Amino acid sequence: MTVQRSDIIESVRSLPDRVAAEIEGLSEEELRRRPADGAWSIKEVCGHLRDDSEVWRRRLSMMIKQTDPVLPSYDQEALVREHAYQDADIAAVLGDVRRFRLDMVENLSTLARDNWERTGQHPDWGRMTIGQGMGMMVRHTEGHLEQVRELRERATASGGADKEAPEDAMTAHAEIVERLRGLPARIAVEIDGLSEAELSWRVAEGGWSIREVCGHLRDVGEWWVHRLHMMVTQTDPVLPSFDQEASVRGGRYQEAEVAAVLGEMTRLRLEVVGILSGLALDGWERTGRHETRGRITIRQAMEFVIQHDEGHLDQVRELKEKAISA
Repeated sequence: MTVQRSDIIESVRSLPDRVAAEIEGLSEEELRRRPADGAWSIKEVCGHLRDDSEVWRRRLSMMIKQTDPVLPSYDQEALVREHAYQDADIAAVLGDVRRFRLDMVENLSTLARDNWERTGQHPDWGRMTIGQGMGMMVRHTEGHLEQVRELRERATASGGADKEAPEDAMTAHAEIVERLRGLPARIAVEIDGLSEAELSWRVAEGGWSIREVCGHLRDVGEWWVHRLHMMVTQTDPVLPSFDQEASVRGGRYQEAEVAAVLGEMTRLRLEVVGILSGLALDGWERTGRHETRGRITIRQAMEFVIQHDEGHLDQVRELKEKAISA
């Protein structure tokens, strides 16, 4: 089932209080502790949540007031450095998070049901409705809330160990690999039994059908095979960007056989899994520079791909429900 609008609004509203509860009682040293060179501290994660909330407040306003706008991107690493959150007052940062999110809550609470279908073009995820965008934002912030919990546990552990234990890293890497591997099968389960018309149904002019979402996810696998090869064989390469809308149009996925597209998706995911499975522990920390996310490690990139996958899997579920009832 897709996330209910009321649940999205409550999650947007409650995040600052949930973060504050997680970090209550931590010392300044614990708030500033980084688990590894280049990784974020709790203060910096909170700063990123501030930036992300501000950007999404702007994106939401654009989607409400404009017709299918191109939504702004941002370099999250650069903003965290520029705003020097490591030295910021954590209460002031969370105050800004709360202010931006209350603005979004006000807009979402007064938004007519039909207007949740208004669209914008996200730099990484393509065309999305307000409902899809807010759902993705919620999943993104829930991931960072979990990150805060993990950082708190490490910061308060005996000895304050700064680095993730090798066995914990290996377990995390194995979980990432399995989630990447499993996407095609999960999609196949969701679309099993749908008619050709339902697979081709679009929620609005310019929106993607289930066929086209599957085609996009096939393309994402191909792009990341290329990017991963660069990150493994080069030093901090600039990762190529891709025009996902043009790729979906060029692939003519609306006329394609879904089984064939899923077969290609599976093949490309296995290539990604093969590259990752061959990495040494420190290989996951190799970096590249992403167009919108700045410098990222292979692990961060794959965590982003998983987040992206989950957003589109939710999109498939939502399209299925609407196509069946159309």
